Amino acid sequence: MRFVSQADSTAISDEAEQHFSLLQEVITRIRDARNQMNVESARHIPVIMAAGAYVPMLQAQAPLIEFLARTEPPQLHAQLAQKPEQAMSLLAGPIEIYLPLAGMLDLGKELQRLDKEIAQAQQEVARLQSKLANESFVTRAKPEVVEKEREKLAAQEERIEKLKARRVELAG
Repeated sequence: MRFVSQADSTAISDEAEQHFSLLQEVITRIRDARNQMNVESARHIPVIMAAGAYVPMLQAQAPLIEFLARTEPPQLHAQLAQKPEQAMSLLAGPIEIYLPLAGMLDLGKELQRLDKEIAQAQQEVARLQSKLANESFVTRAKPEVVEKEREKLAAQEERIEKLKARRVELAG
């Protein structure tokens, strides 16, 4: 048996490597968005792509996208006259990817969940603010404990801003 110690340079294709890398990025972006949106793993989501010259390559790889990114058959376009409304938009190299939010989650339930999460975070902010406004806590507690409470407060305030921005994005 003979082993080849060097790669066969005639079998290497820069274009194929570029296409594979782009396909990998498309699938990764969709999967990351699914995780970010807490989409159930069994749900196949719709996907719309404006892919320019990459449409034929993506058409050929559509079954792979469907399987690995758990999507419905991708709607592929060279370009879109207008961007879909209420859709999360992603970029993978030159490819624009749109994931319609209605296909990923129950908008009503998600808005309720966000409202509940915002209310809980606001309660935590109020609790932390009153704790830090208490002169006896601030003077008696160790400085690192007070600082940790201030950090918690800043983190909760930032969380509220992100949740509110997400709510606005979903409500359209």
